[in-house]
Amino acid sequence: MAFPYSEQAQNRLETAISPILDQNDEIRIEDDQVSSYRVEVPDGPEAVSQLRDTIERIDVVNTQPWDFHWTLNAGPNNQWNPGWVNVGGCDYGDEPGSQSTTGTQTVEDQLRALYDTCQ
Repeated sequence: MAFPYSEQAQNRLETAISPILDQNDEIRIEDDQVSSYRVEVPDGPEAVSQLRDTIERIDVVNTQPWDFHWTLNAGPNNQWNPGWVNVGGCDYGDEPGSQSTTGTQTVEDQLRALYDTCQ
């Protein structure tokens, strides 16, 4: 990995996420912090625990709010079901109208209840 990150911060992040980092994951770094992370996981009973594991691994090295985006890949036609949580914050801006499936919306609601500060 090579990011605009201090060596110490890069080492902490690599230790935290290298066991789960996939070639399709996308990470953005700003001011020595993860500002956004995007991941794809298969839809199913393990999706929430996989997403929570990813959030918790990144959140260990992040002190500021950050955006976590995921896509649940489901069905024979590889339907994409995106979701988003602002971890440690409540900045959703002008969130576009969601076209999420019920399952995706449920996952999003669960993760927002655990990780954002909007309540």
